[in-house]
Amino acid sequence: MTLGMSLFRSPRSCWLLLASLAVLALNATQASAYDLAAGGFHSCAIDDNGVTCWGSNVEGQLTVPASLVNPSAVTTGLDHTCALDDNGDTCWGNKTNGQTNLNAV
Repeated sequence: MTLGMSLFRSPRSCWLLLASLAVLALNATQASAYDLAAGGFHSCAIDDNGVTCWGSNVEGQLTVPASLVNPSAVTTGLDHTCALDDNGDTCWGNKTNGQTNLNAV
């Protein structure tokens, strides 16, 4: 087993790695992310500038809609992303199984 593989055996190590990647993706030395989510092959965070995503963009899951207003939560799936903002829920990315279709609850 290599050192890289053993890193992913501990949930704490995975979160530390994710937090470190968030700092790099947000171009900050002192990141103040308010929400952080990890999907299948991409991750997203919310900071003072809004939602920032990084990783694979095969299904457009990194292409954050410009229409988001004051996002407060973000979540990621295998290849889609959703955010909660002042206008409600917004999802983007893969929609082949209805992942980005939102119904009123």
